[in-house]
Amino acid sequence: MKRTLTGLLVAVCLSAAPASAQERVLLTGDSMMEVLQRRLAPDLRALGHDVRVDARVGSGLTRPFVVDWLAHAPRQVAAHRPDVVVAWLGTGDVDAFKGIARCCNGRWVAEFARRVARMTRDYGTTFWLTVPAPAHPELARVHRAVNRALRRARVPLIDLAAVFSPDGKFHRRMTWGGVRRTVRASDGVHLSPWGSLIASAVIADALSSAGRIAS
Repeated sequence: MKRTLTGLLVAVCLSAAPASAQERVLLTGDSMMEVLQRRLAPDLRALGHDVRVDARVGSGLTRPFVVDWLAHAPRQVAAHRPDVVVAWLGTGDVDAFKGIARCCNGRWVAEFARRVARMTRDYGTTFWLTVPAPAHPELARVHRAVNRALRRARVPLIDLAAVFSPDGKFHRRMTWGGVRRTVRASDGVHLSPWGSLIASAVIADALSSAGRIAS
């Protein structure tokens, strides 16, 4: 299920070394990653990679009362020693940063970007996934701000927003491989099983193209 990746891999680590026969890949993030990893982790393992999963439902960079990601990232590195990290956060980041109003003014975006950049430094080679548009308009505003912050952080991105909401709008169904598929869950936020299959193919292709995993 290959698809042209022009524009989907927004940035790559230009100094990335060629992939070894087996990379240790950490899949981490919020409930979006918890759903996605059910497909992505087996797919990457089938390619011969050592995959670890640490997805925390209900967490976010604005939600340290669930998981303090700035403190958690170094602990993940110590525990898993990943060669590559795939991170997906921001879906539920509806809260305020301390001393900053809730999403989505410029200070909020800048603080989100700062935290993403810091986590990337802790993780090493990291690919962040952008957040597709949800069905709910107010949450869509948050997801747009999260994607702005990810781009502002100037970290390697795999642009799933461009896959599932190329016009910036929520789409429950899309055509893939010539067939119309339901790609989003009934909650209007998460990926469906078909959506996870598509996202897994896009991510694996992007990581391979960046020289980070063997395909």
